[in-house]
Amino acid sequence: MRWWASLAGLLLAAPALAAPDCRVLLDNMDTLIGEYYVAGEQAIEKDDPPVALDKARKLALKGDAEATVTMIGVAAALRGRKAPPTVAMIRQVCTFSTKNQHPLHAVSCAYFNALNPIGEREVKRQAAMAAVARFDEIAKAGTVPERYQAHIEALKTCLPEN
Repeated sequence: MRWWASLAGLLLAAPALAAPDCRVLLDNMDTLIGEYYVAGEQAIEKDDPPVALDKARKLALKGDAEATVTMIGVAAALRGRKAPPTVAMIRQVCTFSTKNQHPLHAVSCAYFNALNPIGEREVKRQAAMAAVARFDEIAKAGTVPERYQAHIEALKTCLPEN
């Protein structure tokens, strides 16, 4: 069972989200998280986890934005694919989305905020929209992969107005 299945009811219960197309957000989130897992799994196939994490951390400190995906992915892969993202992972993703402008981090942060079942709806919406705005700035500065653009467009369409 997917970790966010309980979020489906919350997400789809909002009147603005009644469109069936918004159900894709849950699968989109799984796909995005999967990118972190894959990067982590690939790193630990080459090296023991502490070595893989150390290598990714050193590259990240040198400014390699892709290494931050691996860094998050190593920890995620060690927990297992079916484990939900931890608060630490969510914080890392959202922090990196502001620091290194990696489009995966920005779109993932937007999804984490939009699909968060805890907290005030408007506060979560504002946080999601801030992450969407970061993504849009990243897209203006350079080319982002189409898959991320498609994810962000789906999220924009499905976010409630208020």
